[in-house]
Formats: sequence, structure tokens, C-alpha cells
Amino acid sequence: MGLLILAAGVLFVALFIFKIQNGMADFEVNYKAGRRLWLSETLYRTVDEHYQFKYSPFSAALYLPLAFLPLQAAKGVWYAIVLFSIAWLLYLSSKLADRSGHQRLALVLLPGDCFHFDCEFQISII
Repeated sequence: MGLLILAAGVLFVALFIFKIQNGMADFEVNYKAGRRLWLSETLYRTVDEHYQFKYSPFSAALYLPLAFLPLQAAKGVWYAIVLFSIAWLLYLSSKLADRSGHQRLALVLLPGDCFHFDCEFQISII
């Protein structure tokens, strides 16, 4: 089991380095908003065009702790948080499936969930 976790960790780090870290456009919008909040700047700027921050100021406050890090480091921390959240969600889901006897249904739905999470990782909506 430990070797499987290590292999998954290496895979996810490689995915982040070679594919994901250069994307994450939606994360950059929120990161920039957290940084602007920290610097007491306006959050909503038309010069940002399509990548303009469109959410409440409270949403920017959620990204405030990451604003103290360089962008690439903040992306890495966010990626780790998302990975942990997904792993925890899958763990809890497996526990619920065991209780209800829906293990087969969980195995059928899992590939679709993984595809969805891959798409979300690339733009970092999660």
C-alpha cells in the first residue's frame, strides 16, 4: 500500500510540474485578488478583461493566505490542498459505499469522477 501511495505521489508531482502548473488560469485570478486585497487595491479591474475577478470580496479573502507566497509556490500549495481534498472525498465515499452495499456503483462512477477532476485541475476551478 505504501508503494502505491508513493507511486501516486510521484505521478501527481510529475503532472503538476509538466502539465498543470503552467495552466491554472482561474487560480491565478483568485490569487491576484487575494494579493490585491492584501495590498488594499481594487479587486475589480476592467484591464483584466476575460480574467477579471467576478466574485465577492469574501472569496478574495479565502486566497489571502496564499498571496504571501510566490505564484508558483501558491499553485503548488493549492494543488496539494485539492489533491488531499479529493483523496479524502474518495476515502469517505468508499466508506459510505461499504455501508450501503453500493461498491459496484462506486466503481462505475469513479472513472467519470477522475475525468472531471482532471479537467478541473487544468483550469483549477476546484
